[in-house]
Amino acid sequence: MRTILALFLALVAADAAAAQTSKFGIPSTSGAGGTQLLLSTVAQLPTCDVSHWGILRFVVDAAATPVYNVVVAGGGSVGVTVVCTSAGWVKQ
Repeated sequence: MRTILALFLALVAADAAAAQTSKFGIPSTSGAGGTQLLLSTVAQLPTCDVSHWGILRFVVDAAATPVYNVVVAGGGSVGVTVVCTSAGWVKQ
């Protein structure tokens, strides 16, 4: 019985280490040398305030050509990485 319990606990620990979760409870996946960010539209981004600073997302509907450190606007078809800063969700 102890062996089964030890095996179960080892599997749970390995599963927890492999499945990282963001502060929003959204799983991110790691593999192939990187982490896949959560995909969303600009409208789906949470309010960018001090409690969200530093959070990265990947938006799939940015308008216009990506310009570094400019607040993102939706309605287009450009995919860009954005980060929440004191200026709002800005393109990276």
